[in-house]
Amino acid sequence: MRAEPSLGPSSVFKGGVTPSVGAELTLLGPYALKVVLFKGPQNGPLAPFKPYWDREGDPTLEPYAPALKPDCLKLYRLLKERVPFGKTVTYGRLGRWAGLHARKVARCMRDNPVPVVVPCHRVVSSTGLGGYSQGLELKLLLLAHEGISLTRR
Repeated sequence: MRAEPSLGPSSVFKGGVTPSVGAELTLLGPYALKVVLFKGPQNGPLAPFKPYWDREGDPTLEPYAPALKPDCLKLYRLLKERVPFGKTVTYGRLGRWAGLHARKVARCMRDNPVPVVVPCHRVVSSTGLGGYSQGLELKLLLLAHEGISLTRR
């Protein structure tokens, strides 16, 4: 399902990524993303996100686990364990792994309070991009940051 992103080089997202972290993302090309984090020093609340933006790995889930819905936490952990940086999974396949219906997976992804920490942007529809609670432009930008190019259908 590789295709050129539907966003052009001047596309920008600026907004919250989590309640305490913001980002400005600019798509520079099909696989080039400029990310500027704001709302805190690099050694403060943004530090856990640095490995992700530097393409070295994902932020850890455990500090956020107590605040997450228990019925979704298992699914979030499964997503993080089985779908690494640069890969995607469909709602249906993730649901089969967890023994849940794809609609329940979609609800948990929609209710995810910590995008990027829980990489719900990596969960896509079997027919295309699917949805994203933070907006499809941000989903496309995060996927492009990971070297994944999908288009909106």
